[in-house]
Amino acid sequence: MYQHQQSHLHNDIFDKLINLLTTKMEKIIEETTKRLFESLQQKIKKIEQTVSSVETLINDDIISSSSSFSDSDEDIEIVNNNNHRTKETKW
Repeated sequence: MYQHQQSHLHNDIFDKLINLLTTKMEKIIEETTKRLFESLQQKIKKIEQTVSSVETLINDDIISSSSSFSDSDEDIEIVNNNNHRTKETKW
C-alpha cells in the first residue's frame, strides 16, 4: 500500500512537472514565433519600399529616356537623310 501511494505521488509529480514544462515551452514557442513574424514583417516592409523606389526610378528613367529617344530618333533621321542626299549628289 505504501509503495502504491509512493508510486501515485511520483506519477503526480511527473504529471505536474510535464504540464509545467509543456506550458513553459508553449510560451517560449509563442514568443519566438511572434518575434519571427515581427522581424519578417519588417523585412517585407523594407523590400516593398525598395521595390517601390526602384519602380519609381525606372518609371522616371523611362519618361526621361522616352523624350530623349524621340530627340535622338529625329537626329538619326536627319543624319540618314543627309547621308542619303550626299550619296545622291555623288552619283
